[in-house]
Amino acid sequence: MAKKEMEYTSLLDSWKDFNTDMTTQLMENMKEQQNEYERVYGNWMKMSNEMTTELSKGLEEDDASYQELYNVWKNYTNKISGHVSKMSKNGNNLSESFFNNWRDQSEVMTKQFLGLTEKGEPAAEGVYWAWLDFNKQLNDEMTKLVTGTHTDKEELTKIWSEFNDRMGNLLNNSLDQNKGTYEKLSANWTEFSNNLRKNMETFFKEHDNELKSLQEAYRNQVESVNNRVAKVFSSVSSDYEKMFRSYLDRTTSLQESMGIFTPYRSQSLYTEVNELKDTIKKLEEKINKIEKKTK
Repeated sequence: MAKKEMEYTSLLDSWKDFNTDMTTQLMENMKEQQNEYERVYGNWMKMSNEMTTELSKGLEEDDASYQELYNVWKNYTNKISGHVSKMSKNGNNLSESFFNNWRDQSEVMTKQFLGLTEKGEPAAEGVYWAWLDFNKQLNDEMTKLVTGTHTDKEELTKIWSEFNDRMGNLLNNSLDQNKGTYEKLSANWTEFSNNLRKNMETFFKEHDNELKSLQEAYRNQVESVNNRVAKVFSSVSSDYEKMFRSYLDRTTSLQESMGIFTPYRSQSLYTEVNELKDTIKKLEEKINKIEKKTK
């Protein structure tokens, strides 16, 4: 087998390994995230229902302060229940969207790499541009996946903070007026508040860590395949200057907007691009000088 053919086959094998590993990781991540959302919602409903039962006992008394306390409780628990449900739905939708895009784009790349092993050098340019498109689209989706639930978490934290302040103030004021009625309730609220805060902090931390681990695994594997793509491309290009003129025109604006994409570029390719830019600039200067002389 010729050297180039071996490179094409090696590239295809690397891609297949990457595709298999990432598909498995993404499916596991989707399942784990769904389980996490179900756990956090289930824990919240269990805790809030227990507290609602406890609070409902005091409604038999004709106490305006207690009714206000209960109304605040019901209002904010409904808000939190709705927001946790919304956050779960958004998170699962983001995971599903990334997986669907991954599946569609990986099918395109599999065909491209297979075509390279079958057709050789004539297919190389198509592989290169398809790989850039693959990176662009999946990097955008990865950014959405990692940051997409940040707003939901911030809103949930804000609602909880308001809830905690309102309940705490109402209980403290009521304790001053009727210690016997509110003393046990205040203790129950303190326990509930501490447990909920811990559950939220644990969920946010575990959720973020899992997504960061997935992102890091994706980065590392993309970089490995990216280096092989760059190597194959640089060894088969028949019109190097023309190719990189097109490359520079097409990707300059993309790279400026792709914060996650930057680490994926191989250092050798980055160096080659800069060297070609310098070469092009010098050629343009020579052309300008010649044109001035001929005028």
